[in-house]
Amino acid sequence: MARHFLVAIALAIVTTSTSARADDHPRFEAQIEGARQELPLVASDLQVAVRGAIAEVRHTQRFANPATSAIEAVYVFPLPHDAAIGAMTMRLGARTIRAKIERREVARKAYDAARAAGQTAALLEQERPNVFTQSVAGILPGEVIDVELVYDVLLAPSDGWYELALPTVVGPRYVPGAATGTASGTGMVPDTDRVPDAARITPPIQAAGSTPATTFGFGLDLQPGFAVAEVDSPTHALVASEVAHDHLAVALAAPTAAADKDLVVRWRLEVPAPTIGVMAGAGDDAGYLTAIVQPPSLPLTATAPRELVFVLDTSGSMDGEPLAVVKQAVRYALDRLEPDDTFRMINFSTEVGGFEGGAARAATVGNLRRARSWLNGVGSAGGTEMLSGIRAALADPPGDGRIRYVCFLTDGFIGNDDEILAAIDRERAANVHLFAFGVGSSVNRSLLDEMARAGHGAAQVLLLDEPPQAQIARFFRQLVAPMWSDVRVEFPGLAVEAVTPTPVGDLFAGQPIVVAARYHGAGVGAVRVTARVGDQTATLEQAIALPAAGGDARLLGRLWARRRIRELAAAGRTGDPVGARDAITAIALAHALASPYTSFVAIDDRRRAEGLPQTTVAVPVEAPEGVSTTYGAALAGDTSLEDTYVEGGETLEIITITDRAPMIDVTSTSMGYTLDATTMPGDVAQGDNPTGRAGGELGFGLGTDLDGAMVTTLRGALRLGLGARYQLGFGGELAARRDAATTVGFLAMLTRWGLWHRLGLRFGLGAGADLGGSVRPALTWRAELVHPMGVAPGLQPVFVLGVSDLAHDDHRPTATAGVVVEF
Repeated sequence: MARHFLVAIALAIVTTSTSARADDHPRFEAQIEGARQELPLVASDLQVAVRGAIAEVRHTQRFANPATSAIEAVYVFPLPHDAAIGAMTMRLGARTIRAKIERREVARKAYDAARAAGQTAALLEQERPNVFTQSVAGILPGEVIDVELVYDVLLAPSDGWYELALPTVVGPRYVPGAATGTASGTGMVPDTDRVPDAARITPPIQAAGSTPATTFGFGLDLQPGFAVAEVDSPTHALVASEVAHDHLAVALAAPTAAADKDLVVRWRLEVPAPTIGVMAGAGDDAGYLTAIVQPPSLPLTATAPRELVFVLDTSGSMDGEPLAVVKQAVRYALDRLEPDDTFRMINFSTEVGGFEGGAARAATVGNLRRARSWLNGVGSAGGTEMLSGIRAALADPPGDGRIRYVCFLTDGFIGNDDEILAAIDRERAANVHLFAFGVGSSVNRSLLDEMARAGHGAAQVLLLDEPPQAQIARFFRQLVAPMWSDVRVEFPGLAVEAVTPTPVGDLFAGQPIVVAARYHGAGVGAVRVTARVGDQTATLEQAIALPAAGGDARLLGRLWARRRIRELAAAGRTGDPVGARDAITAIALAHALASPYTSFVAIDDRRRAEGLPQTTVAVPVEAPEGVSTTYGAALAGDTSLEDTYVEGGETLEIITITDRAPMIDVTSTSMGYTLDATTMPGDVAQGDNPTGRAGGELGFGLGTDLDGAMVTTLRGALRLGLGARYQLGFGGELAARRDAATTVGFLAMLTRWGLWHRLGLRFGLGAGADLGGSVRPALTWRAELVHPMGVAPGLQPVFVLGVSDLAHDDHRPTATAGVVVEF
């Protein structure tokens, strides 16, 4: 988020001072049996073993109940979207119960019956390919229960690097549509007609600085089969020790880390990646194989004329660091356009906008200068109405022989994933390729990968921990390298069936081909890859032998099943959803695999606690690094100020915060809504057909003054862009003391109206002073002249002059002057 540093002769900006002491840590509590008790602490441990190109992850979740009554914990958490979950166990002291795989409705019925009978039980349900719900019933007072998941991930090198990305937190999801009046889960957002399971994918978000925190431990036993040339993590500090020349032990530098961003580990081997690598194994019923193909690099060639479309997610969740990364990436991309390229720039949140209406423009010096000026003025607010952004990017494909490349930059924090993917499947033209760039610390990788697949492009992630330039440079290299089109993988001479995916589609430079298949009987044959490269046909072929027995057929079978389920789900979005559901269910049951329609359930039938009161508790999760905590709480829309859930016909207060409430944070100074910007004719900057840009803000905020009294503020501002380098702004702020009850009532009214979908939240620290030195709220009018210095990415000094009129009886004027440096 933006950090503000102020050096001023006299400061007259009204903001807040928190009355909480430094050692007062807000804690989440539950209202259980008439008393407030702490929520359960969830800590995870991730132990990974990499053998060759497969990572086996043992993911242990520890649920602790420090309360004095029994609880049911409901925890929404992420996993890699291509993880094949093959086992779940529940441990209570020395006892271990192995879970069974069942149809989802059967598993839920068994779990509910066990809960009602006072038994301890655990249920794992898949909400999205990368979002799961773990429910644990019958956690007794003072008890600790461990639930372990075992899953496998197939790793393929990209540009010579292997990457393991383990998500640790489900980011806040924007949920479009009208509320249906139902709540299918314990999330913050009620179900809607467009996202019928919204309450299952929106876990409550823990306030910044509150305890207990959700943490995880990590260890990696790395044996890839060859010596490791380099191992690195852009997200966490790691320590590595050599066990053997091709064997490393890797762990976090600290014992644990906060579960607030993806853990990304990368390594490079000392041998060139093989062109084609095959793993195969056979059991009693069938054999399974995976093939990883790394096409050779081809010389760069002249490309067809291009239209590049940059689509920026400017919704509230992108505020601060994510939007700053997006702007860095797009500036870098604009500098690399060719003179014969055309480009479009579109931004979306609640509404769709864009540079000069999102129209295509030639990459001339003047157009690029004005585009950078427009980019400088883009802010973040509103909801993630991604469907409108997708449609704007895909509409009216170029008809002059150009190929359109869409660079879609977003965190993917939405709930209507299938709606977006179905729109891409329907509306993408043959000469349009969509590249999905995830921006942030905990992006929705499942959505981004599927967007790239449906859009015949590629997916990359722009992390907050590393500069985006390298990823954008890779994107441009892919555009000028020959594309492999209509890629197909065949196995001549072998009894291979159910190859997935079929067809592979298009392939860009550096992308590997990964396919899985089922086979019957041993044999000697080949794996053959054919593709169209320009006007030529390229062929890669390698002899292989498939065994009649041996190898890990169950593991390879799970990996095949997971990929086959992904392909069936994609077909179900635009074809026969009922047929896809039945096929997915059959495959998942046959391979004992968690899926949208199958769940793991474990029940301890030896212990009963009939009549023991039990309260359902939704476990709060960390706010993803770089995402505003208040943004997540604001997604609750029409819910009340305190999150409440209904259990057994009785409404129970589940989550409150002592010292703070989820939607009222005493450190908040303003919640603003940026008005739609309009294009203004004329510009003082030089260039052909110059234009300026105007925008405004209207905001409401609350806080406390230095005397501890409640202060509410009403703020307005107007900004005018003057070319690519300057902005002129005028603003005013009215602050008044209000009693706490009136302020809370006003916020409750705003919440009931659903205005949180249109409000953003910013943070600050300061004080107002009159000429006599007294600190008090004031009505302040400011004029600002902005000159970006370009000292470092995002560094922007602002010179401020202002005159204030105090909102008190004495009406003594206050003059201000200062310099604000914003990162």
